[in-house]
Amino acid sequence: MWGSVGRFRDMRYQEFFTQYPIARALAAAGLAAIFASFSCVVFERVPKGKSLNGRSFCICGAVIKPWYNIPIFGWLVQGGKARCCGAKIPVSYFLAELVSAIFAGAIFYLLPFWQGLVMSVAVVVVMGAQSARESSAGAKEGRPDEE
Repeated sequence: MWGSVGRFRDMRYQEFFTQYPIARALAAAGLAAIFASFSCVVFERVPKGKSLNGRSFCICGAVIKPWYNIPIFGWLVQGGKARCCGAKIPVSYFLAELVSAIFAGAIFYLLPFWQGLVMSVAVVVVMGAQSARESSAGAKEGRPDEE
C-alpha cells in the first residue's frame, strides 16, 4: 500500500489531475462551493455599502465561528439556523453552494481544464447573484438572514 505513495509524490499536479479526473472534479467542487459562498457575501454586502473586510457576522451582530462558515456543511450542521440567535439562514445560500459544487465538479470531470474553469466561474457568479437576489427579497418580506 505505501509503495504506491512514491508515484504520487513524483507526479506533477497537472499530470495527477489529468490521470485522475475524479480528483480534479472533487477539487473543483470544493473550490466552487467556497467561491459561491464568497460571491453570496459580495452580492449581499456590496449593494448595501457594507465592507468585505473582517469576519462573518450574524444579523444579531455575533461573529460566526469559522467551522460554521464551511460551505454546505456549515448550513447542514446548524440546521439552517444561526447558533447564536436562531435566525433562519436562507436556503438560497446553501443551494448556491451545493449547485455550484455539483456543476463545477461535473464540468471539470467532463471538460478540459480551461473550458471547465470558464464554465465554473460563470456558474458560481450566477448562483451567487441569484442567492443574493432571493435573500434581498426575503429581507424585504421581513425574513431574517445571515451574512
